[in-house]
Amino acid sequence: MVKMIKGKKGTDMYAFLLVILSFFIIWYAIITFLDKPGNLGFDIGAAQAKFVGRIVEGERELFYVDEVVKLAANKALLTLASSGGLKEGSCSKSGDYFIWDSKCRPDKKIVEQNFIHYFKQEFDQRKLPYDYPDYKLSNKRLIGEANKEIDIKEIDEVGTWGFKRPVHDEEGLPYHVWIKYKPKPNFAYDTGFDFGIFQRIFNKIKTDDTCRRTCKCFDGPDWIDIDKDRCTIYPDGRYEIYLKQEVVITDTKQPIVIKFKINDYNNL
Repeated sequence: MVKMIKGKKGTDMYAFLLVILSFFIIWYAIITFLDKPGNLGFDIGAAQAKFVGRIVEGERELFYVDEVVKLAANKALLTLASSGGLKEGSCSKSGDYFIWDSKCRPDKKIVEQNFIHYFKQEFDQRKLPYDYPDYKLSNKRLIGEANKEIDIKEIDEVGTWGFKRPVHDEEGLPYHVWIKYKPKPNFAYDTGFDFGIFQRIFNKIKTDDTCRRTCKCFDGPDWIDIDKDRCTIYPDGRYEIYLKQEVVITDTKQPIVIKFKINDYNNL
């Protein structure tokens, strides 16, 4: 299922209830359109109720997956930023700060790969019963395609994911149509994050000496994502660059802070 996830919990619940209501309306329209005389072998009212129950259960599961994706992605963004776009084992550190230099550059492709690495770490902790063979980023959207449908307990008489509905052809001969509900928990979450900002900051520091002393070098329309009032450059080469974008973790907004250290400005 593809769903845009909002930042507020109340909005999320409203969206979920709206989806459920939509399914009821669509289901009623399908039943009204296909309703023809015939022998189903069980009461159609009970079958409808069971099938709608399956939809509600399925949508609840899809909603949960979306919330897990949102939380894992937001935590991954915080980790990515505090790691300077890099990751353990690939570059050296000084205390809690990764060191930027000519051998450890936060190029956009590397940053995107590291984000997916951090996301997978967070997402796998939830131990969902679905495997996602591959994740990818496209225009700031994190995309995952599951290898199987959502796991819902089978319902007697309704069959697997739906039930047969009798209809008639133009000559009045009866045949059956399967009405099914069998979604995959796919997702496409819009992070809203510019993964190229690490590389742009690196290049700016490399070419502009003023960036070694003051955050005023980030003035201008190209740097509107940076909160310059909260940007700090320490004498020992440590940087803490606050972005205007925030993420929500358990109903609390947290700032995204890019942290790194430069030991040798001549080795960038």
